[in-house]
Amino acid sequence: MAGDTFVFFYNRILDFTAVFSTIINVITLTVVLRRTPRSMRNFSKLIVNIIAWNFAGNFVCAFGHPYPMFPAMCFRLDGIVSHFKSEIFGHIVIMFLLLVVTNVGFGIFLSFHFRYMAIAKSTELSQINRIWGYVYCLSVHVIFSMAYFVMYYYWTIPVKDYPLQDELPDEESLVCFHPNGIRKTVIVAVYTTFIVFVAVSIVVFLILSFVRLKKNRKFVSQRTLKTQKVLLVNLTVLTAIPLLLGGLPFFIAVLTIYNSDWQNSGVICAFCILILLNHGPIMCITMLSMFKHYRLSLKQLALKAIGKSANVRTAHVTLFSKVSYIPRSNKTVMY
Repeated sequence: MAGDTFVFFYNRILDFTAVFSTIINVITLTVVLRRTPRSMRNFSKLIVNIIAWNFAGNFVCAFGHPYPMFPAMCFRLDGIVSHFKSEIFGHIVIMFLLLVVTNVGFGIFLSFHFRYMAIAKSTELSQINRIWGYVYCLSVHVIFSMAYFVMYYYWTIPVKDYPLQDELPDEESLVCFHPNGIRKTVIVAVYTTFIVFVAVSIVVFLILSFVRLKKNRKFVSQRTLKTQKVLLVNLTVLTAIPLLLGGLPFFIAVLTIYNSDWQNSGVICAFCILILLNHGPIMCITMLSMFKHYRLSLKQLALKAIGKSANVRTAHVTLFSKVSYIPRSNKTVMY
């Protein structure tokens, strides 16, 4: 009975998340894409990449709610997908959710990589066609997504071929994976390595960026240094949300998957899924409230929505102004 109550609230929370995240993500993407100052567009595109992946994950989860059926290495799909009673639809939902987690992680990596490059190699970057930046980011997402698809397919197993039939619950809309052996070990090891890689990359790029900022004191103006430092700190705060509310729960979920016979491992995994799917809206709200220009734009939209005159003064925001080097180089670089 207690388990049924938990499952009920689990599904209702995910229903609410689907609606709430859609509203918040649409507002955030509208404000960021339409109201971002030119001097901040490169910075914002990297954040939009992360937000868009989170939005895609919440959208897919609106159609299917994966619930762990441990100790069996299976998930039950509740929601709209459950009416189809198809393993294929269930695997599409879970496969896409894991794909989102993968690409959010690489989106965070790319954000810190480009922020470091903007600080350390700003002159060189200004001389390169920006199309190559898009090609690089797209290549990272595509290559690792294809590798992920191969690993996911390698891990799946039809319900009828599940080796431990005694563990299978008497449920419909199940999708199962190899419960033990090299296939399970490989997928767990790869995702554990992936989480560690993203976390270490953030720390390394942060250290290198602050070291470079210190060295740049001799070559750039104080205004430039302040702008670069503030953007770096803001990026750190924003990406801390998917890292702590996304990466950490995902890591715990991976542990429960590897040790699915642990007591209450299914409930722990379900809690992690709830946290994982709710960090996107939190990141959006943080981004809209953190930057003054977005707060003013949001106020304009709110006033227009209620039919009032939106005469909100959107003065030039110094934080996002063009970054200028000292006169001897007479070089202007936009980040």
